[in-house]
Amino acid sequence: MNTYSKLFENKELPEIKNIIDNTESLTYEAKLALQKIITEKYSDNNYISSEKIQNLNSSLESDDNNIKSLRYLNYIGIDLFKENDKITVRKSNSAKIRDFWGIFLSSFMIIFLLLSIYYRAKFFLSEFQLSGFISAIIITSIGILGLILFLKTLDRITFYKDFFITKTNDNIIINQKHNKDLNRKRFPTSSKLYIQHSDNEDIITLVLRNDTENINIIGFKDINSISLKSLENMVNQFNNLAI
Repeated sequence: MNTYSKLFENKELPEIKNIIDNTESLTYEAKLALQKIITEKYSDNNYISSEKIQNLNSSLESDDNNIKSLRYLNYIGIDLFKENDKITVRKSNSAKIRDFWGIFLSSFMIIFLLLSIYYRAKFFLSEFQLSGFISAIIITSIGILGLILFLKTLDRITFYKDFFITKTNDNIIINQKHNKDLNRKRFPTSSKLYIQHSDNEDIITLVLRNDTENINIIGFKDINSISLKSLENMVNQFNNLAI
């Protein structure tokens, strides 16, 4: 029994009704647990309207369709692309757009860091003014946040540069520019993708396994449940699709 099931089991009927009134704010796992509780305990109770139950079922159906279509992979920055003679995992187009805006916004914010140098110099060379001191702190903080965002976005762009996992009739090819051991390295088509969970469940690693070795390809931190479902679906499609 997951956390949400335990939580809903201890709720009274009025509380369940309040929860189902806010279906769209629930996570995928919470909606599944709520659906299960209602089916088992309250399906014949007129206190919960059939319209609310239908809304819950429709929301879950929409989530399931989006999982199958791999839509939620965009949240973790990758996607699956199918062509006539190959199937490829690579950085998603939406992730490229996010990174573009990340660089643009962070570059703008870094200007505040440069301005903060001017304000600090002006502050120390003039009489103390509280408003000037507060302005210097605010501008410096914005600039530092911009620098952090810039470095994180740049690191992500560098990591995913020319990254792909491609499956053809002949082999599976992994390309990672930052890892010389995986620079267009080829593996037999009998190799399979797997999802490996860390001990604390915070990090999910995409792994390629074959008869001789396990290759850690890419890790995802703090991935939500619905993106994990899409990732699992992607792995199944990659492993089972005949080229």
